[in-house]
Amino acid sequence: VALAPGESLAESVAFVRQAPWIAEGSLADNIRLARAGAGRAEIEAAAHAAGVFSFATPDRGGLDLRLSRFGAGLSGGQRQRLALARAIVRDAPLWLLDEPTAHLDPDAEAELLVRLRDLGRDRTVVVATHAATVMAACDRIIRLPAPAQRAGP
Repeated sequence: VALAPGESLAESVAFVRQAPWIAEGSLADNIRLARAGAGRAEIEAAAHAAGVFSFATPDRGGLDLRLSRFGAGLSGGQRQRLALARAIVRDAPLWLLDEPTAHLDPDAEAELLVRLRDLGRDRTVVVATHAATVMAACDRIIRLPAPAQRAGP
């Protein structure tokens, strides 16, 4: 990622945690955390691209669905879709993903990997993972050695 003088690296990165933090409020509010100035149309587009509408159905309130603190009641896949929508809204050129499929079943994992492939076309996506299926979906793999074991005290 090339930055112009004075640009912040923090503004150029979207970080998708293994266990995304979720605030009390609506789905839209939680997506907007990535960029406070995001308009409703941008949030809807990001939610659509991330697959949020698979669970944010009109009968549940859509993007106005109220979430409790820490997102109680959302599955791991739903949390990852929400986190992915945040990354989309942030529109950063660099995405850092920490074990993005850790809490997903094989079907949800496959769907998320397809979405990531499509959404990552115009940006750099760095994924930290132990999952062979995730590694197989990556263009390049860099294996880091395990830390050396230290002798006892």
